[in-house]
Formats: sequence, C-alpha cells, structure tokens
Amino acid sequence: MKEFQTSGIAATRADAPEEETTSASIALTEAQREIWLASQMGELVSAAYNESRTLTFTGPFDTGAMQEALAQMVNRHEALRMKFDSDGERAVVSTITHFETPLVELSGLDETTRETRLNQIVEHQVRPSFALLTGPLARACIIRLAPDRHWVVLTVHHIVCDGWSIGVLVQELG
Repeated sequence: MKEFQTSGIAATRADAPEEETTSASIALTEAQREIWLASQMGELVSAAYNESRTLTFTGPFDTGAMQEALAQMVNRHEALRMKFDSDGERAVVSTITHFETPLVELSGLDETTRETRLNQIVEHQVRPSFALLTGPLARACIIRLAPDRHWVVLTVHHIVCDGWSIGVLVQELG
C-alpha cells in the first residue's frame, strides 16, 4: 500500500501498473456531443454534469473487497473508461485495468473535526470537473468514519453515465 494526500487527509492505495492502451474508438451520440460542447464552456459547467452517489455502510466492512468491486465495475463498463477527442466527435475506450479507490481514515478524529473533514472530502470528490480529454470519467473513495461505519462516494460524469445508469452501478456494487 502506498500513502498519498486527499484534501489534507492521508489515504492509502494499492500500487498498480500505470500502463494504458486503447481498445476502441466510438462516435459520440448526439446527446453526448451536446454535453461535450456544454462542458467546453468551463470547469464549473462541466462539473455541473457530475453524477454522484454516497453509499453508507454500517457493520463489518471489507475495504479490499469494495476496492476490487469498484475496479471490476470500471473494467466491466466501457463507458467508465472513455475519454474524448478534442473535437468532441469520438470517444476512445481505454483498456486500463486499475481503478484507484483511496481509503480515507477519519475514525480517530473527534466528532467536530471528523464532520469538517468529511464535508471537505465529499466536496473534493463531488465538485471538481473531470478531464474529458484524458479521463478517467469516474472516481470513488472510501471513507472510514468508525471501524463499523463507512461511506463510499462514487462520482461519474454525465457524458458517460446518467441517473438511471448510476443506479445500475450502485446495484452492481450491492
């Protein structure tokens, strides 16, 4: 495991190869082109297209199993591995085999500090725009609030996942 910083909080992730290739080039749908064009108006407009869900877990929780489930979900769904050409006409599907899901440890903090940090981390996961040209267009983190209380924050750009689709992803994780 390797340590890194997320909003000033130490988090851990497994080491993985960084190599990436592409497997397909796909023409955008009209709806995707509209979202792509709107997203070119700036980071705030692009971030407005973020779809996010927070899953809460109480009881025993296997962090490694959740990280693996998220990685399998990304590998199973090509849309989650897309990035877009600069002209907004085509998407390229990456064959990336690793999806990084940091674990952020908040269980040792007092309640006030934990709530402040939790809000900062969720904001850091939900608000920033995605880089449509370089991807990935999905991100997730696991937040340990207590040994038996965890949150999983999953955020995906609307250009590759609508509200119904994110519901499907959440069901798969279940």
